[in-house]
Formats: sequence, C-alpha cells, structure tokens
Amino acid sequence: MLAKFGHSGFKPTAHAQVGMPEIDYAASFDVTFAAHFQPRLDRRAEGFASLFAALSRASPQKLLILETGCLRVADNWAGDGQSTYLFDVYAQSLLARGQEAAVLSIDLGIGSIAAARAVCSSVVNLVCNDSVYALHALARQMRGQVASLLYLDSFDLDLADAMPSATHHLMELTAAAPLLESGSLVAVDDYCVPGTVGGKGTLVDLYMDSIGATVLHSAYQKVWRIP
Repeated sequence: MLAKFGHSGFKPTAHAQVGMPEIDYAASFDVTFAAHFQPRLDRRAEGFASLFAALSRASPQKLLILETGCLRVADNWAGDGQSTYLFDVYAQSLLARGQEAAVLSIDLGIGSIAAARAVCSSVVNLVCNDSVYALHALARQMRGQVASLLYLDSFDLDLADAMPSATHHLMELTAAAPLLESGSLVAVDDYCVPGTVGGKGTLVDLYMDSIGATVLHSAYQKVWRIP
C-alpha cells in the first residue's frame, strides 16, 4: 500500500484546489506548516501543530496514518481542517527523504471520497466504507503493521446529544486497536466545542485515561500517546 514517490504513475497533489502553492517537499515540514497551513487552520492550528510535532519526534521507520472521515470540501480550512491533505503533504515530505509513508482514509460518503481523491496524491489510499467495519478488516489484513497515528473524525457531532458520535469513535478505536502499540498517537476532532467538553471524544477520553495515555494536546482537538 506504500506509494512510490515520483514514479511515472504517481498522481501528484492538487495543491491549488485547497488554495495552496506548489509545496517544496525538500523543505522542512515544520517550516511549511508554519508558513502555509497553521495560519489557515483557525481553532485546529495548535492541535495539528502538536500532532505533527509528536509524529516528527517519534520518527517512525514506516509512517502509517489511519484517518476516519476524509476531506470533504476542498479549501474549507477553518470549517473542516483539510486533514487528509495535511497528512498527504506530511507523508510526501518523508517519502522525499527516502522513508516509507502511507495514509489510509475511510469515509462512508461517496462525495467526500471523490473530493479527497481530487485533491490528494497517490500516497493517500481512500476507502469508501463504514469506518468500524473497515478498520476491523484492516486490522486483520495488516497484522504486523503499526499505525503511527489514528485520527478519528467520521461521525458528525450533535451538540444536543454527543453520545452517538462518541460511541462511534470508541468503536473505531476498538476496531483499530490491533494496529496500535506503545507510542502510537490517537487524536479526535471536535473535542472541546462551544457548549460541551468531550464531544466526539467523550468515551475515547475515558478509555485513554483508564490506560494512562499521555495527553499531548487538549482543546478543539485532543491528542494522546499510547503508553
């Protein structure tokens, strides 16, 4: 599933579709993030900064990012965060340095998959399916592989009743658990939102607290490191 950066059949990222210039993958990702992405990310700026800093510190030999809920509206930085695009660029920055990297994003919406496919490069593998089912199947098929990051953002949050979304994201974490090990990162979007703390991550938060996971960031997004 690992794409070969720059080979003849490689689909490049359509940066212009998300309002970005062409990206120099030889440059430091930290510099690229600070210059181009962080100013557009609004309430998610610090969360993504913490997340990518943690990934860079971990320096996995084979980067694997699993995401539930892909980019669905191109260039909607403040609204959706453009996470799939960000993961694409980060993975390509590693590939350009000779490391192995892949992103796998799961979404039930055909329109969202099409939007992400139009923007992202061949590094991103897009799966149109129920995320819990797909993660469970992947965990069985990819035995021996370890996810560097599990990013949970697939089920829209209802501020009047957070439990359906919170339950779904806990189910995703359970399905993906065989692909996580000590040092893996788990992140959830829409954690601290107006009117509620916990949001999509209410039950994931309880689980992470019970296993002694390290909290790396807690605001609009929450990021943990598995002990």
